[in-house]
Amino acid sequence: MRFQLIKNAEILNSKSLTPADYCIMGMNMDFEEPGNADHIHEKIKEYFEENYQMGSKIIYTNAAYNIGEFYSTSTRYNDLNGQIALVEYYIEQRKTDKEDPQPDYNEDKYREELGAEKVPKGFPKAKVPGKLCGKAPINIDEARNELKEVEETIKSLESEDLGDRFLGIVFIIVERPTDASKVLNQQGNAFIKLIIGTICCCFKGCFPTGFFWSFLRAPEPSDIYWENLGIGAISRAFRGAASLFGTTCLMVVCILFISLIKNWQ
Repeated sequence: MRFQLIKNAEILNSKSLTPADYCIMGMNMDFEEPGNADHIHEKIKEYFEENYQMGSKIIYTNAAYNIGEFYSTSTRYNDLNGQIALVEYYIEQRKTDKEDPQPDYNEDKYREELGAEKVPKGFPKAKVPGKLCGKAPINIDEARNELKEVEETIKSLESEDLGDRFLGIVFIIVERPTDASKVLNQQGNAFIKLIIGTICCCFKGCFPTGFFWSFLRAPEPSDIYWENLGIGAISRAFRGAASLFGTTCLMVVCILFISLIKNWQ
């Protein structure tokens, strides 16, 4: 079913132009200054001019970096800010509650209710990290302390050298879909390059710049999850195998269940 859907999507894409038709996904790319966007752009233009005589047709390049940690940290930052805002809103609501207004309700009274065996109805709760389900009352002091730690982590990540997080992936926008097709059709065999690179891994410096670069047709912009680009091939294969195993088990259980129903009837 999955492969049929992919095939149908490819047929539809072949009959209409989409943003992906103007984009090439460069793999195994390396640069002297991987954290410098201008340097990457110029080197790619030079390579395309030398190998495909179309350096001037490179419109834009966008290098990919491992942002998984930054993404998860930023997500947690937003979550903690939301928790604190929710508690502050709750406190203001308690002050002007129509049924039981408490003008002097403040954070101290909130902490008292938090420490009680049972919290009042409507008390702010949030999902507990690391758990699949279930929520717990929000401890505003813990949330603020964790927020400070998260802010420090974000500052530390922002100060790191971007080049250390370069994934060797660059999305290259070209002038026309035919330009993308030209590169994809004229490039060397990626599998052969992989074999040569594996055998001669200690002598890669002897090969010309860009020898091990390979190009694929880029996925649609909406299909790219930047935070997932840093996941390695082994991890991807393991996740795919786990997903396939889970799907197979589910199908077997459904088939057995249907067979039992038919036999029972």
